[in-house]
Amino acid sequence: MDDAANDVREKIARVVDNLPEDASAPQILKQSHGFTTTAWVAVTGSKKWSDLELGDYTRRHIVDSFANLSGVGRLQLGGLRSLSVRVYLNPVLM
Repeated sequence: MDDAANDVREKIARVVDNLPEDASAPQILKQSHGFTTTAWVAVTGSKKWSDLELGDYTRRHIVDSFANLSGVGRLQLGGLRSLSVRVYLNPVLM
């Protein structure tokens, strides 16, 4: 597990310069329970970013970076709000 945590730290160190300048440094925590290894990553924003913008940035830029690491079996996002678009069609005009 220490090797995996070091691999994650190394990968994050490579992309940490791509984070917005007001982003805090990532913290890597590890936890082992039986045969399952779980890593929790909390993404928080500043007053400049709304929660919708932060969720969008996380989905577009952070999720793929973690999902492509070797050994990652599943990636779950929680607590993010999504942008939505509603389209109302008028069947009479169609």
